[in-house]
Formats: sequence, structure tokens, C-alpha cells
Amino acid sequence: MNGSDEATVPGAVPPTGAATSQAQADRSLRMQAAVQKLQTLQAKGAAIDPLEAERALSDLEKANGSSVLQGIRLDVLRENLRVAAQMQKAAEELQVLQRGDNSAAKQAEIGRKVAEVQALQKQLRMDFQTTQSAPAARP
Repeated sequence: MNGSDEATVPGAVPPTGAATSQAQADRSLRMQAAVQKLQTLQAKGAAIDPLEAERALSDLEKANGSSVLQGIRLDVLRENLRVAAQMQKAAEELQVLQRGDNSAAKQAEIGRKVAEVQALQKQLRMDFQTTQSAPAARP
């Protein structure tokens, strides 16, 4: 029996309809799980780990099937979170450097670390909102 014979069987549901319905249900479950993860992170308040948030947004982007969700560019937010994690690490290193002696070598290292943080700040993007219609999500 070939593929065209199967389509003529009375009462038969095309496999694409069932597969599409299952894919939509799977996508919905993945979206719900990703949103719940983000809500859990949000409840932590100031203790949010930027890399953990980036992973949660990555899950949301995958579940959505597009990097745009309700006019928000998830890819830009994810990149900003990666930069924020680097800034956080550099700030922690800067705090350690500022303790103790004030030698010329230490002051030079502090200057380099401050310059690093400033360079990272310039990498933060503000183009995370889009006015264009979002591309259709992939199932």
C-alpha cells in the first residue's frame, strides 16, 4: 500500500494532523516549564544567577521556536545576561583587589579591572524590543 492509498481510507486521520497536535502540546508544555523556571528565578530577587537566567531564556526560546516572543528579542536578553555574568565576575575580582595594600601594581590591576567592566557595559544592548511582527513559531 502506498502513501496515496492510506489517505483514501475512510475515517483515517492524516498523520500530519496528529503529529502537529502532539507537537503543539509538547511546545505548550515546554513553554510552561520555561516560564515556570523564569518565575522561580524571579522569586529569588537579587540572588538571580545571570547564567541560570540565560539558560532559562534559552529553554523558552527553544520552546517558542523563535528568538522573538511577544515583541521581545530573547537572543538579545540572553546575550545581555552573559555580559552581566562577566561583569559580575569582574566586579567580584575588583572587590578582592581593593582589599589590602595600595601598591602601584595593585592600583594598575584595579585600573585594568575597571576598564574591563566599562568595556562590558558598552556591550549591553538595548535593542531587545522589536516593533516588527514576530516570526511564526516553529512546531
